[in-house]
Amino acid sequence: MSDDGRSPDDPLTRFLQADSGALLFVREVLSSALAVALVGVLLFAIAGVWPPMVAVESGSMEPHMERGDLVFITEPDRFSPAFGHDDTGVVTYETGAVEGYSTFGMAGSVVVYRPPGEGGPPIIHRARLHVEQGENWVDRANPDYLPATSCEQVPSCPAPTPASSRRATPTRSTTRSAASPPW
Repeated sequence: MSDDGRSPDDPLTRFLQADSGALLFVREVLSSALAVALVGVLLFAIAGVWPPMVAVESGSMEPHMERGDLVFITEPDRFSPAFGHDDTGVVTYETGAVEGYSTFGMAGSVVVYRPPGEGGPPIIHRARLHVEQGENWVDRANPDYLPATSCEQVPSCPAPTPASSRRATPTRSTTRSAASPPW
């Protein structure tokens, strides 16, 4: 008999005390799977989104984020200041510069989004300015990052959708900071 009154031949006791063989293997696999599940639940509870991390896949955020960096993302309204845009929690570069709010080494929020109707990995960029559907935003953008100087010559101008409809997600990083996007 064991200290808890179970027989050594009891299936649960054999499973818990196995030192080798299939029972040990199954117990280790189950305990590892449980540990991974608990970490996932904890990350989801903190972030409010799934998956709670994305990998940086391009060099557009260098030098502060590099390809392969894992970025922890949160639900848009979590950890956002009161001056974030409407209910998105996103602070644009313009607003961040005025309010003194910066993330990843520059003014404003860094956002992760999937463009409407497109597949593929999520896109990570600095929120430079808020754009309404149909707006000519070219005159407010940094001309160094535009392919042309007029709205008629820029593919996404006028804006096909409001920027907030992209469901941009402000990010928090466990690695580096972020720079501006190429627009």
